[in-house]
Amino acid sequence: MTLVEKISKSYLQKLKNKEWYHQRFDGSPLFMSFIASAEVKKEKRKPAGTEADMRICFFDKGKADWYLDMKDVKRGSRVLIEKVKQDKNISKKLLGAWKKDEDLFDKFYIEFNKINLRVLDDKKLVNLYRRYCDLVINRFTSSAIIDHFALGADEILEKILRREIGQLHKESEFTNIFSTATAPTHQSFINQAETELLKIAINSPRDRQKIVAYQQKYYWTKNNYILAQNLSVKYFQSEINNWLKSKKNLRETIAQLQNTPKINIQKKALLFKKYKFTPLLKTLIKISEDFTWWQDERK
Repeated sequence: MTLVEKISKSYLQKLKNKEWYHQRFDGSPLFMSFIASAEVKKEKRKPAGTEADMRICFFDKGKADWYLDMKDVKRGSRVLIEKVKQDKNISKKLLGAWKKDEDLFDKFYIEFNKINLRVLDDKKLVNLYRRYCDLVINRFTSSAIIDHFALGADEILEKILRREIGQLHKESEFTNIFSTATAPTHQSFINQAETELLKIAINSPRDRQKIVAYQQKYYWTKNNYILAQNLSVKYFQSEINNWLKSKKNLRETIAQLQNTPKINIQKKALLFKKYKFTPLLKTLIKISEDFTWWQDERK
């Protein structure tokens, strides 16, 4: 048996008898390897136990099958909930801990767009790539915390919520309460982008300068873990034309997009008034909101 075969057999043994959470999406080994490296990396900003022990991914024809070990997920969410009991501001502190690396990551891309790669020799190209690798891994080491809480905390939230609400007549009542408690209170970047484009469609659909400015801000919105599309001014002009041809009430659509987070906040306030939730439950709901925003920002 060759060394490669021995290593493969050893890894296969580690993968047996586990409960896996599976996601399928567009993805390439290059980008997903960065995410995997970041999520298993141990560092001082991560509460011990919130990192992943392993990540598994298979690739085929542009598709990635991404597997999380539910043992990792459950352990990570438990550790974080214990931290919540000690510090109700834990999510705010975690968000702040990665701000510097997130800013450095964004700054790199602003600088990168100004670089002519053709004039760089091999050594400079390698150094630039190594810098990129360091920045992307440092920026995304928070991912395991986000994913483990998002996947593992829902079950814990549900148990606490059921206990504090008490017996209900219909299961649908609890479903509505749970949906209200966990609804996002921030506008997603996709909804924000759509809102801004709708405003252009209403007020200045032929103003090329505004469409160009919009394109420079949102050219990346169709990107994923395999494909980078630089959406053109022509693409967004076509989107505007489609909105205008749809005969929909665009002002109502904007209002709906903008008001949904506000409505969710109002519904939660009424829910908190009706049921006297414990500080722990309220904090977990707040962290769920923060992490939903963080997940969207990462995307």
